Amino acid sequence: MITAAHPIAYLTCELKGRDFASRLLIASYLLDAGYPVVVGQQWSLSFNLPKSPPGCYLFKSSNLVQATFMGRCKKAGHLVVVADEECLASSRGDVARSTHPDTFTYADAFLAINDFHREAYIEAYPAAAPLISVAGNARVDILRGTQAPRPRSSDYVLINTSFGIINSMWGSPASAAKVWIDSGGHLPGPETGALVRDRIAFEEAALAETRDLIDWLLANTHLDIVIRPHPQELSQLWTDRDPARVSIVAGSDPMPWMRHAILTVHSESTTGVEAAIMGVRVLNLSPPQAWNSRLIVSEVNPTVATASEAAYLITALLERGTWPTAQTDPASAFPPGGAKKTAAAILRMLPPPAELPPIHWVRFERSDVQKKKFTADIEEVHARLKCRAAVLDDSIFFLEPYQGIGVVKGR
Repeated sequence: MITAAHPIAYLTCELKGRDFASRLLIASYLLDAGYPVVVGQQWSLSFNLPKSPPGCYLFKSSNLVQATFMGRCKKAGHLVVVADEECLASSRGDVARSTHPDTFTYADAFLAINDFHREAYIEAYPAAAPLISVAGNARVDILRGTQAPRPRSSDYVLINTSFGIINSMWGSPASAAKVWIDSGGHLPGPETGALVRDRIAFEEAALAETRDLIDWLLANTHLDIVIRPHPQELSQLWTDRDPARVSIVAGSDPMPWMRHAILTVHSESTTGVEAAIMGVRVLNLSPPQAWNSRLIVSEVNPTVATASEAAYLITALLERGTWPTAQTDPASAFPPGGAKKTAAAILRMLPPPAELPPIHWVRFERSDVQKKKFTADIEEVHARLKCRAAVLDDSIFFLEPYQGIGVVKGR
């Protein structure tokens, strides 16, 4: 086994609501083992690659942007561990499709979520089989274990929207689709144009049904409505709704909202899988389209095709307390212990704890979009971990264990 030059781990984050808590949980196991960790927003981590002591980097996905970052890591002398966290909602047939081939040139270890994912990767990249193991997913641990505080006192339905192409911060659907393709959200190829058209057709149909469902909820129930747009979306789409009953919570952590909602509604979103793992009530509003076959959401969520079908189920819920079950129990698809197994994979790459060379971190000026995706402060670190912590840059933290004290987990 090749080991890193220095005993230090780097944990990258892109979206705060999805990444930060799970990275800190992984960090807790590394700190317990006596190793320092740098954790935070990926842009400053990438910028400081040439100056940071070569250790082991953890990546949460394997698209073109991340694979390029991996290549720079290897050039700077770091080892690379890759997790397929962004494939949480992907079907077996699609799980390897958005992984850039260069990933397996640079990865020293690749961590699949479950056996089905591992088999899909090996089928697509047979030469990489020795690198690929099953480790679960640290975010799954967080979803199952965290009890989030109630974000509001009134009863509400949460609408998690996922219209990142037709309602994108990047402008037109064509511009948004180009960003998606260029980032490796799907590898370029003869079917890419068809997939973009499929996704746009689905988003347009799902948006129409979502609007109809919101209108029905406002007219026929007492429930408030909380709309949480995907981080890539524009929240202005929803500002014409009744402000007395409709709230928009753009950029917020989805977990507290899902934990305490009467019902979470979405359209083929990863948050639907997360809600199922959490064990909260969730509904997938999914008009029949070719796009749907790329995902497993309809297997782990009760699923309807129209707003009227959703209204029927919601009426039964409010009047009789009944709710349908999903086809598949998410507990069987997402094994536990992902954070500990991910940390173990990193630890196998590191030499014994020892003194590090000085870390000379250079401040990186981020764009407003990057800040919106991930901004955190040191108080949030201390709320989850008991360790020495220092700020290296905006939303970048150096963590070091207290000798003989360790860390507090599960908070």
